[in-house]
Amino acid sequence: MEVFSKRIKEDDTEEQINDLRNQLAPIKVQVKGKDIYNNAVVAERNLGWFLRHEVV
Repeated sequence: MEVFSKRIKEDDTEEQINDLRNQLAPIKVQVKGKDIYNNAVVAERNLGWFLRHEVV
């Protein structure tokens, strides 16, 4: 399942790339489901890792 898609082009500026990183960083994705034994399964991902390397 694709939740978000954005392609960065070669001609994107550092400001555009950093703006995208700042938009993604506060997002938290949570997927809830059940395994084959009907047990609840939760997977979470915080997108704050997009800010780990700022383009300079």
